[in-house]
Amino acid sequence: MSRRAQLVVAAVVVSATVGAATGTAIAQGNRPRTEAVTGMFTGSPVNARQRVCQGQDGMYLEIRGHFSGTIKSSDPRLTGTLDFMAEPALVNLATGLGTFRGRFRVSEAATGKQTAQGEFFTVVTEASLNHGFALGHVTNAGNGATDSFFATFESTFDLALNVSGQFGGVGDPRLPAVVQGGHCSGPFTQVP
Repeated sequence: MSRRAQLVVAAVVVSATVGAATGTAIAQGNRPRTEAVTGMFTGSPVNARQRVCQGQDGMYLEIRGHFSGTIKSSDPRLTGTLDFMAEPALVNLATGLGTFRGRFRVSEAATGKQTAQGEFFTVVTEASLNHGFALGHVTNAGNGATDSFFATFESTFDLALNVSGQFGGVGDPRLPAVVQGGHCSGPFTQVP
């Protein structure tokens, strides 16, 4: 092998070694991680409307529109101003059963910079108690990457449609919430 060919082979081996080490460092930096989070939130109607209609099984209240309030969490990305939409809430006034769904957004109170967003879904009981699940993303500082946010929560609303709630075990360990990021690397094995 000529001297030039040996240098090319050596350069390829060094590049592959450096590339593998860099790839390993990057993969290790994005290894899976899961953190329990807790929090409390409030909201009030900003631009919301309601109507009552006759359903097949009784009278219904439908609510649509924008709500805004505050959120405080053990994760700073879930602390600040909370905005959410009722898209819609629909509750049977005779049975107290219904649903409430929509989108949410969390932003820093001082700057207005968005730090989280997602969707929520609830089952309503007792005409005002929401048993829900939220799924969204939180933004990581500096690199713009996101982690996933999964939370079970409970909230209540009053006659003026003010909402207050909690997630992540605040007051009830049956309401877990986590922020999760990263992924596994390496080959999969077939499940039998």
